[in-house]
Amino acid sequence: MTSMSPVDRTVERVAERLAVPIRRARAISNPPEVSPAPQPEHAAYDVKLAHMAARILYRSGIDSLGNPLLVLSAAAFPDANEVDYNQLLPYVLAILPGENEIDELDSHGEKGSGGERQSRLHAREG
Repeated sequence: MTSMSPVDRTVERVAERLAVPIRRARAISNPPEVSPAPQPEHAAYDVKLAHMAARILYRSGIDSLGNPLLVLSAAAFPDANEVDYNQLLPYVLAILPGENEIDELDSHGEKGSGGERQSRLHAREG
């Protein structure tokens, strides 16, 4: 058995100490996939979780450019000891605008690019 030099031992100790934070960082930067919430007509759909999600994140009209406004209510989050947040998350995410809705807003120029909606607003002002 060969003995390690002081530098090799130091490198090994540093590598051991960094292993756990590196694994944690990788887990954060590569979160697991979240399955979408079941559709309301599906047997696995949980009405209680859907109602909780609707109180946590909800739409509250549109802004002057036609973009949906979302309200996130921290006070509406249930006690983590009573609800599994991993089961609740898909229901909350389902409330967010989908890619199709965002693409539709972009294609109509309603994100401030001078599209039809802005033209109509300026026409009323003039």
